[in-house]
Amino acid sequence: MLKNVLKLFTLAAAVIFMAACSKSVDEQAGPEAGNAITKATTTQGGNYVDLMAGQHTNVGKVSFTEVKSDPAGEFDGLQVCYEVVPGWELVEVHFEIAETLQGIPYNKGGNPVIGHFTYSFQASELGANGCFVVPYGENLVCGGSYVVAAHAVVMNSATGSTETAWGKGTRFNNKGSWAMYFGVALDCTDDETDNEPNCEENTAWGGSSEGDGSAWWYYYDTQNGDNQPIYAGQKLITGASVSYDNGVLTIDLGDNMTLQNVPEAVKIQGYNKIPDSRPAAGRFETYKGTSSETVINIAVSGFRYYAIHLDVVVCE
Repeated sequence: MLKNVLKLFTLAAAVIFMAACSKSVDEQAGPEAGNAITKATTTQGGNYVDLMAGQHTNVGKVSFTEVKSDPAGEFDGLQVCYEVVPGWELVEVHFEIAETLQGIPYNKGGNPVIGHFTYSFQASELGANGCFVVPYGENLVCGGSYVVAAHAVVMNSATGSTETAWGKGTRFNNKGSWAMYFGVALDCTDDETDNEPNCEENTAWGGSSEGDGSAWWYYYDTQNGDNQPIYAGQKLITGASVSYDNGVLTIDLGDNMTLQNVPEAVKIQGYNKIPDSRPAAGRFETYKGTSSETVINIAVSGFRYYAIHLDVVVCE
């Protein structure tokens, strides 16, 4: 198995002031080609960025995998996958990758023009996995660093309303739309240790609603759709979800996560008014317990909101 060795990096949107005044207004508008590139580990880490809808709602992720499809066994393409969490549906995507920020199509106001992006698909064209492949060639090669703009239209399954979504990064234009870009570096190397899973103990919270306060946490709102995601270490866990039906909370840990071997790995507290900061899980009273199963059913009732705290082991 190939391990994706893509490294995501942020791009500092430095404004370049030119001494010469010969440029026209149209030429000066938009992101500058000479913007500095700063390599750093993103808050998301790994080979993906969060997919943000309506600017503030995390609805999934956009991931990148270098692939081999030719008989010679050489890396020859970049697979891009749009994945949304339960409760949201992918409607369409627009994607652009370029050597410089100037290579992303934008208008006179400095905002990206998705209608001119190289890759555009309806969700039905991508299939269930939401993936497509950008072939390597003259403008996309192993060892290169690139600027990416990943746009999507997503739909809330419960309400049917649609939202604009962008892969999380740096805004193109602080005075224009909230559209964002980020960077991808192509390493194109095999990892001999990929057969060994990388497992880590972590704290997890179930639900799609982000809690208030300085410390990160999520909670489950019973009026915000049945299936909602689980986050561990602030990262979305693929295939894991929490659902509520007729007084029963179902925690599905998915294929990559298990509970820690501790007496109270699951702690749940019900609320009719959600706290304004992260509650102390040790004081939860609605439920405390553990399980060796990956799908856990817990009877609860009488509340609209539930804080679901999990002590987990996540393997990648």
